[in-house]
Amino acid sequence: PTEQHQWAENVAARITRNNEADVSVCILDTGVNYNNPLLSRFTNSSLAAAWDISWPLFDDYNQRPYNDHGSRQAGLCVYGDFLSVLLNDQDISIPYNIESGRILPPRATNDPNLYGAITTGTSSRLELENPNWRRVYSLAVTAEPNTLGGQPSSWSAEIDKFSFGLEDDIRRLFIISAGNSQPTNLELDYWDSVTLAEIEDPAQSWNALTVGAYTDKTTHTDREYDGWSPFAMSEDIAPSSRSSVSWGWKKHAPYKPDLVEEGGNKLLSPSRDEITNTIELSLLTTSGRATNQLFEVNSDTSAACALVSKHAAMLMAQYPEYWPETIRGLLVHTARWTSRMHERYRTERAQGTPKSAKESLLRMVGYGVPNLNRAMHSAENALTLISQSEITPFKRDGSTDPTLNEMHLFSLPWPVEALRLLPPETNVILRITLSYFIEPNPSQKGFRRQYSYQSHGLRFAVIRPNQTLENFRASINRNANNEEYNGPEGDASGWFLGPQLRVRGSLHSDAWKGSAADLTEMNTIAVYPVGGWWKYRTAQDRYINNVKYSLLVSIDVPDENIDIYSEIQNIIQIDNQIDIEH
Repeated sequence: PTEQHQWAENVAARITRNNEADVSVCILDTGVNYNNPLLSRFTNSSLAAAWDISWPLFDDYNQRPYNDHGSRQAGLCVYGDFLSVLLNDQDISIPYNIESGRILPPRATNDPNLYGAITTGTSSRLELENPNWRRVYSLAVTAEPNTLGGQPSSWSAEIDKFSFGLEDDIRRLFIISAGNSQPTNLELDYWDSVTLAEIEDPAQSWNALTVGAYTDKTTHTDREYDGWSPFAMSEDIAPSSRSSVSWGWKKHAPYKPDLVEEGGNKLLSPSRDEITNTIELSLLTTSGRATNQLFEVNSDTSAACALVSKHAAMLMAQYPEYWPETIRGLLVHTARWTSRMHERYRTERAQGTPKSAKESLLRMVGYGVPNLNRAMHSAENALTLISQSEITPFKRDGSTDPTLNEMHLFSLPWPVEALRLLPPETNVILRITLSYFIEPNPSQKGFRRQYSYQSHGLRFAVIRPNQTLENFRASINRNANNEEYNGPEGDASGWFLGPQLRVRGSLHSDAWKGSAADLTEMNTIAVYPVGGWWKYRTAQDRYINNVKYSLLVSIDVPDENIDIYSEIQNIIQIDNQIDIEH
């Protein structure tokens, strides 16, 4: 304990704080002990609430039951893996606060029918104290679903409704853990175990970022486990993660998880019949105590959820003008599969088809591991353009049924001169991400049709080399009105996913790889609506509503000597903005 307090004092001396910070990570869990000296700079009793006012704001270590899960989440939301903080002497700048919403009772359990109301009601209580703060809602509490896998539940729909914010015009970013699993058949490849472990409720939420776990932790020196080996390989899925591969409703459900982050590893016995957790293969964080043992370990998808929540809060503080949809999109846009995940993809492709392999990976690890540095700072040879826009998806003439209303055409300021300097054989990468929130259908009647749950859908398309603008416009109008159409295989040339795979949920991201010469002609993007219940349930007049979306576009040029950033900056300064044509 003495050593731990010395560590805490060392860290406290390096912290710089903006006491006027208006960004917060709102941790919805068992409560956070704001008296822990490693947390007290970021939170206090005025930033804590409980669903039931008779509940303590956090559990006292000296009383039972004691559950400090919320405090352990808070440490990761502030510091990340604490070990890396202890191993360096750099200053620590945390530009956000920590709020605690206790949604789990100290004893017994909540009524499952109230899960949604408890989650959003506790969040609203915290919002009343600081109504102008921008928040990341971090939820690492899940339950076994009582619906067909992937189908919306009352809990996930309540989160989608709260995120969409139609009633109070506040849109909210939720980050939810996928839920944890315990491998039972150790003879089975842990990848196969995760395939069978379905993501839990409410992580099927369309508007939330769902986080699974991967691991980079494979080194252990504990002599007690001499001869034991890391259960998962480096850069692979963590054994405790969950997936949506086995969902029964996956024909209509989003790809989940959206991202994976570090969730720790396990050790496998020499006889391969036992696994165990160890401190070294877990993440170091804060405990729920204010004295003595200030540190604890955390792992699995809870830890991963906390890390992504930290990333989101850093971005929110760095870019106050960015919408929640944009923060969500930016985290996905800058995420990548690891080399091990690419190996898994090649194995799956050899056993099936490219399409089935891609969908399998998307439902195991989503778009990969987020990269905060990439998200915070566009390198000169990997520039990201961002547009935050509003569109009116539907219109109605007289008493006729609503129809699709408008599309947006973006003229892209490609650095043609810089791209022409590249050797003809050089491949460049164009990456596009479209992020928006949907209003869930208030009905709970099975959601059998393709567009029965979401209020609306949006899609993007890019003009092909040698395609005229008139032909491009006509093809989108034709295809958008065909609700069964998901794009021909021919349109997918150069795209990793293509139009048939990038249609799930309300977050669509894809990458095109090809020549710089072709890219210079791919200078127009369309964002256009597809169906949703707003179009079919006319009594509520939702079809007149505008909706927001964020479009992120980047080009990645492998030649570091080519400065695309300066040329695009000059073009944007001349044109003032990315041109949008309605």
